[in-house]
Amino acid sequence: MRNAVERSARLTRRKPREEGKPANEHFDGFRFQVPTVALGDPKSCSISVPGPFFVKTFVAPNTPYDSLRHKQITFHSAPDAGFGLLLMNNTKARTALASCMSTGGEVAYRSGSAAPELMRAMLTAMRQKKPDAVLLSEVFGPVFYSVCNFAHDNQTEAITLLLEKMAKGQYTAADYKTHLMNVFAALPVGANRVFYARNHDTDWFYHFDGYTPRFMAFEAVHALFGIREAFAGDPDHKYNPDDDPRTYAQYKSLFALRKRTPAFVRGAMRLHDVTCTNRMVFSGLRGASANPSLALISFSDKPETMRIMLPQAVGNGKVTTLQNIYGGEGVTLKSLGKGVYEVTLKPFGAVAGVL
Repeated sequence: MRNAVERSARLTRRKPREEGKPANEHFDGFRFQVPTVALGDPKSCSISVPGPFFVKTFVAPNTPYDSLRHKQITFHSAPDAGFGLLLMNNTKARTALASCMSTGGEVAYRSGSAAPELMRAMLTAMRQKKPDAVLLSEVFGPVFYSVCNFAHDNQTEAITLLLEKMAKGQYTAADYKTHLMNVFAALPVGANRVFYARNHDTDWFYHFDGYTPRFMAFEAVHALFGIREAFAGDPDHKYNPDDDPRTYAQYKSLFALRKRTPAFVRGAMRLHDVTCTNRMVFSGLRGASANPSLALISFSDKPETMRIMLPQAVGNGKVTTLQNIYGGEGVTLKSLGKGVYEVTLKPFGAVAGVL
């Protein structure tokens, strides 16, 4: 048992051409090492990196501490790719350690086309012509939140990567919910994060396998628990959202639900207030304390029965009918008492309703 934290860390800049990589003035690599740090028993500790997911730097939420021993991960320092935060948590001891790295990033982010000073000047100029103009930035972090209204959650290759891990049983909907909770918890007051599952860089940097049912489950999560950004398509790569009428209809249904349910647009995010016994089902509440809107989104290719735990003050404690987001038919949410409900979802089912 280690009860004290050894307060030591080492942050070193990579040398050009290190490990066979060519010199590149736009790449500032960093190694971050926290030697022999543990919060109590190392077996009770986990690591989270609430930032973008990339193939070579992927660290799942609540990764066991011991699984990362003797491993070294090099993170890009650009604000749209750097990890920024590394969190160590011990739930048994109710203790956490957070370490933050300043991600100054590439030359463009410091003094070029994406520099904060230039973005501030652009927004000021736009508002002289249109007072309600807003600015969406591709990069994120406190510096950029101070000059932009919205910032992307960089998902260039993330969703394809997570889909592959789900197919191998290495990642779940509950893991992604944990990731979103970490992201929301790290946002400054008033900051807005825009989520996308595919953009113009996805095919260039990784690959895209189409609008599969599991991919659309991610789209449902972003539409109902974030600010959703839809990609119109790429003429140089296959799979566009309007190639298949069914895909187009799913997007239409998601946006129609947002339009008729204000809680999914401006309601308070309450992911912590609902838990689900099935890790392949994403669960979340948004809105008023007594009668919020509930959404359940299955990432499973099989029918799933699960129990949902809600605060007892939520809803009326009776049988509740949720609506299938895509089909419209009712789905029974049966009360078992004391805030516990049971429900069965179809493969990749997505249901929502006001409690």
